[in-house]
Amino acid sequence: MFRPNSAVFFAIATVVSLLLNRVAAAEQLAVAPQSPAIPQQTFTITDFGAVNDGSRVSTTAFRAAVEACAKAAAAVLSCPPVFCERTH
Repeated sequence: MFRPNSAVFFAIATVVSLLLNRVAAAEQLAVAPQSPAIPQQTFTITDFGAVNDGSRVSTTAFRAAVEACAKAAAAVLSCPPVFCERTH
């Protein structure tokens, strides 16, 4: 039968102590992250050449506006209500 001697108890106590000290140190280092500063930009679809006159297609303007929003990383694309109405 295995009988642990004082050296085994010392080794176990040392390992447990080191683990507990690492946990305590990690808890002290835990810092709440700051929220990132996200610049908010607003793009209007008409600034990119969109015209709702019934005779022109504004697909290119919409694509350019969406690309500008993507490059800005955080943006709002403003679209006047007249562009959202169904005319046909």
